[in-house]
Amino acid sequence: MSPLGKKRSPLGKITSILALSACTSVWAQSALTPHVHGEARIQLVLDQQQLVINLMSPAYNLIGFEHQPETSEEQAAMESLIDTLRDPGTWIELPAAADCSLSTVSLGQVNLAETANEHEHEHEHEHEHEHEHEHEHEHEHEHEENAGEQHQDINVEYTLVCADPEKLKTARLTLFDRFPAIEQITVDMVGERQTSVELNRSQPVLQMP
Repeated sequence: MSPLGKKRSPLGKITSILALSACTSVWAQSALTPHVHGEARIQLVLDQQQLVINLMSPAYNLIGFEHQPETSEEQAAMESLIDTLRDPGTWIELPAAADCSLSTVSLGQVNLAETANEHEHEHEHEHEHEHEHEHEHEHEHEHEENAGEQHQDINVEYTLVCADPEKLKTARLTLFDRFPAIEQITVDMVGERQTSVELNRSQPVLQMP
C-alpha cells in the first residue's frame, strides 16, 4: 500500500515523464537555490484538488556524488535513484483518506559548478584590494583545492490529484530515513495560507496549510 493513498500509484497513471531515464543527461546551467550538503528544500502548492510537490536537493544528499556517473556502480546508483524518485510515496507519506494519485512527474538536474577560472576571477578582484602576501598565498591554495570541483542539484516536481483534499492535514517526510545524508529540510507551503517551516530527523511531520 502506497503512503500516497489507498493503493500504490501505478506508472500507468503518469501522463508525463521528463528525463527520468536520461541518467547521462547534460546538467542545465542555472543556480536556483543555495547548494548546501545536508540540506534540502520542498515546495508544496495545494490548489483545490491539485497538489504540486517540488523537491530540490544537492545530488550528494541523494546519491553520494555530484558528477556524471563514471563507473558501473555509479551508473547503477543513479538508475536506482531515478526509480526511487518516480514515486513520491517513497519519501513522503500523505494521508490515505485524501486519496491522492500521481498525475505527472518530471526530474531535472541543475549545474551549480564553478570553474577554476571563475574562482580565479573572483579572487583576483578581491586581491586588488588586498596588499598582504600571506593572504594571497592562502587564496592561491584555495584555487588549487577548488579546481574542477562540481556542485550538482537534483530537482523533482510531482503533480498529484487528491479526491478529498480536505483530509490533507499532515504529511510525514520519510526522506530522512531513505537518504541519511539529509539533515534538514525547508518546506515552503501555499494553500489556504502561505508558510515556511524547517523539519529535521527528530521532527519529520509536516502540518499542511
